[in-house]
Amino acid sequence: MKRTAWVVGASGQVGSECVALLCQDARYSSVLGIVRTATSLRHQRYREAVIDFDDLQRSGDWGKCDDIYFALGQSSRDKALFLKVDCQYPVLLARHAQLHGASRIGYVSSLGANLNSSNDYFQVKAQAETELCRLDFETVFFIRPSMIYGSKDNRRPFQRLSRHASRFLGWAFIGALKKYRPVSATCVAAALINAVNGQVRGNHPIESNEIPQKEPHPALFQPL
Repeated sequence: MKRTAWVVGASGQVGSECVALLCQDARYSSVLGIVRTATSLRHQRYREAVIDFDDLQRSGDWGKCDDIYFALGQSSRDKALFLKVDCQYPVLLARHAQLHGASRIGYVSSLGANLNSSNDYFQVKAQAETELCRLDFETVFFIRPSMIYGSKDNRRPFQRLSRHASRFLGWAFIGALKKYRPVSATCVAAALINAVNGQVRGNHPIESNEIPQKEPHPALFQPL
């Protein structure tokens, strides 16, 4: 039986790639994008829920969910905001998805995620991993990519630089340095989706050096 997916943060760099790939994936019949602001994404399998993340009680009924993918993020240096967006929202929405039948989670974490890190971002990402794993889902995969580049690089100069570094200096990221090689948003999305749909159950990390560098076939529509 085909599955349904919710993508939280469908307008972002990795989230939009998740939507594009899931809409082409024969294992899925429908994809719900959960966003703060409406997007221009269009596909026959795709629908969108524009919500106030701070008032989830008024979000309404989105129907059945089998798998929920989290690709949230923001650029603030405020730890309280980090905690809210990268940890509290995912935990609340995961619980909501459970009530609608969800049994599997895919979460975009970060290289360096560690509860004992002195870096607030890495600490919060690790906290989210830990709390999601406590929710008694059948499967939780959290992917820990290095610097991500993709279709939205026109707004992110550092990501544009990462694309060039990966293209021209990829040979330098070998051995212990392999995990630091920049990866495309498409590769991150594909690796997470494939892991969630694999045979392995339980809670597992996907490290950056485990992400295949070869991109899947082009999307049927271009994420914005």
